[in-house]
Amino acid sequence: MSEKTEQLFLYLQERCLFQFHSRSWDREENIHVTCEDLVKLLTGEKVLRETPEDRCHYADAVLLAEQVKEKFPWMLKLSDDERRDVIQGAFEKLMDVTVTNSRNAELNNENY
Repeated sequence: MSEKTEQLFLYLQERCLFQFHSRSWDREENIHVTCEDLVKLLTGEKVLRETPEDRCHYADAVLLAEQVKEKFPWMLKLSDDERRDVIQGAFEKLMDVTVTNSRNAELNNENY
């Protein structure tokens, strides 16, 4: 499973701009919500779309879900729990690289 997680992580890191918001809290929120929505879309759960912000995250997740299905056909062969684990692992690694251990000092600058 870790190989699949790594493949997805590398794809996310290369292709997804939602990870590059200018503040750490913004990055965390975008990564977290997009991950949740992606899991829901790939496991057949309902995604919340009540507010403009919800719809924005949903739009990112829909595009990402289509790309994931196309790029990683093995994803659809996994059980819902396995899909959830792979996606969660990739997003945790993305959080670690782009927020927790980022060397970008501007992420936590109060004046930015």
